[in-house]
Parts: sequence; C-alpha cells; structure tokens
Amino acid sequence: MLKILFQGDSLTDCGRDKTGHNPVQAYGYGYVNLIASKLLCDYPYTVV
Repeated sequence: MLKILFQGDSLTDCGRDKTGHNPVQAYGYGYVNLIASKLLCDYPYTVV
C-alpha cells in the first residue's frame, strides 16, 4: 500500500467539502485533487 501525505492548509484545503455530503468535492480543487485524479486514471481499481 502506498501512502502520500500532503501537509499545509493552503495546499490541502482549496475548496474542499468538509461536510462529507459531496464525495466528489472531498479533495477540493488543488494538488490533492489532481494527484487523486491521476492515480485513479492510471490505476482505476485503486481505492483513493
């Protein structure tokens, strides 16, 4: 299992939906979302 840790408010927040009502917006619009999207495209059966 691979773990990637992002630290820092400005890096990880970026419009993230903290309520949990919308899982599509759980990663926000920043680097975390870009990396998660890339991982899901490259490895579609991976749980991110």
